Amino acid sequence: MTMSARRRKGFGRRLAAAAAAAGMTVLVAAGAAGAAAPDETPEQIPPSLPAVGETFDLPMAMEGLELTINGRTVTTGPLQGNVTFKIEENPDPLTPSVLATPAGFKLSGQVEPDGGTITIEQNDVAIDAKSVLKLTQQFPPRYEQVVSLPLSVTIDHPEASTAEQSEPLVLTTKEPGQLVGSLTQFPPRGDVYQLENPIDLALPDDPNTTIATIDKFPVKVGGI
Repeated sequence: MTMSARRRKGFGRRLAAAAAAAGMTVLVAAGAAGAAAPDETPEQIPPSLPAVGETFDLPMAMEGLELTINGRTVTTGPLQGNVTFKIEENPDPLTPSVLATPAGFKLSGQVEPDGGTITIEQNDVAIDAKSVLKLTQQFPPRYEQVVSLPLSVTIDHPEASTAEQSEPLVLTTKEPGQLVGSLTQFPPRGDVYQLENPIDLALPDDPNTTIATIDKFPVKVGGI
């Protein structure tokens, strides 16, 4: 009876020790698994501006344009063209921003209904009015681009009564036009840029007299 009790007591100790060891093994394994579990929340990468020195060659398109020339309305068909933006450092950034200086801005198409042609192209680089690309919001990302454009507008026959003239009508902007785009990415992908203010046009040899006005200039840039 005495040996049987001792055996039972020893067997109980061994069983308890084995159970404790198994428990420790489970706890260690669970702890290791917990430490190895990856973070399920992906880190958000802050949006950024394009790097200084980058260039972007982008297509442009417009459904049509209306100009008022000496009180008469001239309409065009669809216009197409291209523009290049060169990214430069903004020497005086009030917000995270760079200069996105335009070059080679050009749109061309047909004047309706007489079939003449119209060409709108950049004739200089705006010095006082900079072309700035700003990061206005981090998440979701928002950008604002202001494009300053001194332009020449060449129309071969602005109205039917001038169809016999041999020289096209050439007008220039009195002040650089300002196109503004509200973007969710840069470069734009078919985003529409709008005029900040109407554009007044004058003859090159009489820059103080307004001959024509462009009230609206909705142009799609990129992704076309």
